[in-house]
Amino acid sequence: MSGSSGRRLVVGIALALAPWCLAPRAVAQMKLPQESPAATLALDVGVTTLTVAYHRPALRGRDPWQELGDTQVWRLGANEATTLTVTDPVSIGGTSVPAGTYALFAKVGKESWTLLLNKVAQQWGSYFYDPKQDLLRLELKVAHVPNDARREWFTLALDPVGRDGAELTVLWDDVKVVVPMKVDVDAIVAKRIEAALKNRAPKDWQTLLQVAQYWCKKKEQLDVALDLIDQALALEENAWTCEWKGRILHEQGDVEPAIPLVEKALELSKGTNFPEGYREGLRTLLKQWKDG
Repeated sequence: MSGSSGRRLVVGIALALAPWCLAPRAVAQMKLPQESPAATLALDVGVTTLTVAYHRPALRGRDPWQELGDTQVWRLGANEATTLTVTDPVSIGGTSVPAGTYALFAKVGKESWTLLLNKVAQQWGSYFYDPKQDLLRLELKVAHVPNDARREWFTLALDPVGRDGAELTVLWDDVKVVVPMKVDVDAIVAKRIEAALKNRAPKDWQTLLQVAQYWCKKKEQLDVALDLIDQALALEENAWTCEWKGRILHEQGDVEPAIPLVEKALELSKGTNFPEGYREGLRTLLKQWKDG
């Protein structure tokens, strides 16, 4: 790094840290425009929410990879360190990560990057980065996009992969790096269902209905679903509870008693605030069942 570059870096750090050091704790920081705008991404994988907060620098004619080198720890964006928040445990590159908020850093190279997930989430840049606080270090391959897909602005993307996975994709200039993530959706949902059923109020039929619907839609645990919908019906006989008992019975192959239950649901929905589209859906369902 040249002497002038070093001086600019020192001045930049001083200016960046000055508000942190000098502002009274009780006074909120004023929001002003930033050259690298803030962005937030969120994606649900099952019932788990992944959230990424970062700032987006632009190339502005620079070669960021030459500036960063292969030893410098980069904040994976600009300004504050980029953060990843997960509401349930996830697996990142095969390493288990507990629920929480973490800082994301990277060491960049021509052929591969090292992703660093750090337990100290709130940091300014990487100036206070402590490798002892790393929860994981993950080697990632570098891919290159065609010239017409090059990115002027640093970009992160969160995309679903199947029902239990996600990819955090890093895109800048012609570089593309993908971080794989997995969520044990079934185990997390099972724990939430168990807790919801255990803690529900005695007259809470909605939770019983919701869990019965879930198992019916998954075509799993149908005996459990039938027991739950019977409990819901005992508490509240309405269009929903009748409909879903019919659906569960039909899913079990018990067609004959399923049809009158949906017919009853249709009748119970009349003269209520149920939309006509709901009733039309029940009529269509009955026709399909009766037609075989």
